[in-house]
Amino acid sequence: AYSLTTRGQRLGGDNFRDLALVLWREIRGVSDASVRRGLVGRIGAALAAECRDRIAGTTPAERLHSLSEILGERDIHCSVENGLLPVLVNYSCPYPDLAEQDRGICAVERHMLQDLMGADVRLTDCRLDGGTCCRFQVAGPATGNPTAGDDAHGT
Repeated sequence: AYSLTTRGQRLGGDNFRDLALVLWREIRGVSDASVRRGLVGRIGAALAAECRDRIAGTTPAERLHSLSEILGERDIHCSVENGLLPVLVNYSCPYPDLAEQDRGICAVERHMLQDLMGADVRLTDCRLDGGTCCRFQVAGPATGNPTAGDDAHGT
């Protein structure tokens, strides 16, 4: 009898897009805003955990440079602007289909960055607002305070 190897099965079953869209829609459907914010924070922390061991550097700027290399390996085109406050500039959205549905996915990305930087991060420019890129600015030591737009509704 013919059967696929485990590797063969995985080659045919690599469609996470549909699952991600459905899961995000369900998160958006949670009526309690504090529960939604909690989920967004936990998802951001889980994404940070996926690459935390590969992040090098002690300063936020060094850590952003390290992260930009990791994101580049995943075909997420970005750069880092060094200034008074370092900025991660994303030229391509890691989750374009989700972002088109709901900008709350930007809060997930912000939480991931905040977790990895150990500092507050603000989304200062967004492609969804007509910008050419998304800009995440490291603002200062993490306070953990929720910000407007930190739930799956983007409110």
